[in-house]
Amino acid sequence: KAKTILVTGVGMAKGLVLARLFHRSGHRVIGADFEPSGALVCARVSKAVAKFHRLELGDDLKYVKQLLYIVRKEKVDLWVSCSGVATALEDAYAKEPMEEAGCAVVQFGIEETKVLHEKDSFIDYIKGLGLNVPETYHVGSIREVMDILYSPPLNEKYILKSTGMNDKTRGDMTPLPLIYPSTTREYLTRTFNSSTTTPNTGSSSFVLQEYIFGHEYCTHALILQSRVAAFLACPSASLLMHYQPLSPTHPLTQAMLAFTETVAASFGPGFTGHLSFDFLVKNSDIAKQDWRSITLWPIECNPRCHTAVSLFNSNTSVGSEMVKAYLSLLNKPDHVKEAKHPEAGAQTPNRSRNGSLHPNLLLNTPTPLASTPSPSPPQPLSPTHPPSTLFLPHDLLTLLLLPALRLLTARTSRAEFRTTLRAFGIRIQEIRRGEWRDGVYEAWDPWPAWWLWHVYWPLRLWGAVREGRRWGALNLGTGKMF
Repeated sequence: KAKTILVTGVGMAKGLVLARLFHRSGHRVIGADFEPSGALVCARVSKAVAKFHRLELGDDLKYVKQLLYIVRKEKVDLWVSCSGVATALEDAYAKEPMEEAGCAVVQFGIEETKVLHEKDSFIDYIKGLGLNVPETYHVGSIREVMDILYSPPLNEKYILKSTGMNDKTRGDMTPLPLIYPSTTREYLTRTFNSSTTTPNTGSSSFVLQEYIFGHEYCTHALILQSRVAAFLACPSASLLMHYQPLSPTHPLTQAMLAFTETVAASFGPGFTGHLSFDFLVKNSDIAKQDWRSITLWPIECNPRCHTAVSLFNSNTSVGSEMVKAYLSLLNKPDHVKEAKHPEAGAQTPNRSRNGSLHPNLLLNTPTPLASTPSPSPPQPLSPTHPPSTLFLPHDLLTLLLLPALRLLTARTSRAEFRTTLRAFGIRIQEIRRGEWRDGVYEAWDPWPAWWLWHVYWPLRLWGAVREGRRWGALNLGTGKMF
């Protein structure tokens, strides 16, 4: 029987991918997302989205009211949250009210999300599980950082990262300390002054983390009742525009899967949502054939859907099985409250006595684990030999248009331009051979890709000019400017 699925975050590639998977399986998809600066999102013109609702920015209660209105009006059976980094906690606040409205939910609760979302609390939690973590210090002042950097031993390198969302410093991977204490202090002064984040209670504004020399990887997992139902891993970067999956049998994939299973199991029954990790792996571990001998260095957790989910989009059978996994939540009535879809104008639950939107869930104190357990059957769903994902306009811009502009303005040589032009030609050939596919374009649903580049991004850029907002980079997968 066809179900009604609410997918939030459909303006991003990951949300659109999930909407298309549900649509292809015969379900009715309701899309919802924010439209900053009035930029109309591409999901509005997708064949996969039966109806779109614009979400408005506001406090937690206002956001939850909007979601509840959609659930009641559209008679939604399942809410699949595709949070952006800025709304991870808002979606977590909405979990319990949505369940009370009779809607099954793929979203972690507020306490779990708080622990995993912030860099410092995440590292503390993983350390409490007895798993390996980089040496990490919570710091709130320049003096604290200087004391750590210039205390013996002096042979370690660190990077400074904001614990919250800070677009100005997110890509800064400067190894510290610098050559001279004076230049280190100048760098720290600039970094602290640029921070606009307000840390949560009990959370410092920055973490000083051991700099691991190696390769970065990211993962995406669907967690259903503490079980890893779908999983993949791929190489990562600070601004990831190309997704190339590792084989499900690769030792690195198995090591990262085992880590994910350990963390998911530690939260106990009911832990359901999307879970992504960023890891660093030292060069000496890359070629190891036994996953148990690989040392992973977890540096960050994203308790939300990752754009790498687009790699599931190329295999119809695996995508269909993943939809079935999502819908399995509808077969578990103990996770959905008795109330069923009151009228759209019904009153929203008020805040509890302590001022929170709804009662917090208490986390169990993590039990230290001697070692990471091996993956146990059944194995999670994984795409087998899928084409890698790219965003073609990004390659068109970086490999053709910008090099041509630099050549015309005498900022590059003809030889360098020929090199990038050759790289673009090779990429086009790889696309024609089916080795790569665009993360937004689908032949049966072509308009979202056209809309994204001809309507959404021009409106976003014009909005930034109109509002006087500066930006330095665009993430074409998430629709984010920073």
